[in-house]
Amino acid sequence: MVEETFITSVVGSFPRPRWLIEAFEAFSKGKMDKDEYEEYVNDAVKLTVKEEELAGIDVLTEGSRGGQASSPSSARRYRASR
Repeated sequence: MVEETFITSVVGSFPRPRWLIEAFEAFSKGKMDKDEYEEYVNDAVKLTVKEEELAGIDVLTEGSRGGQASSPSSARRYRASR
């Protein structure tokens, strides 16, 4: 019998932790500089990748932590939908 396998990945954004949402808001209001903001995003990416590794995901992603998906307006929409 031939064992069938398939590759797993994640599509879309991981839920953002409250501390990341708060960092987005502080950055958008000028209360946090870009370097500090990027540290928060980088920490979130590391945590996302670790969660995917622990779940056994084959194709790891950054969970839509960077770019437009991580803009402060996205954070506000996410908080409003919770």
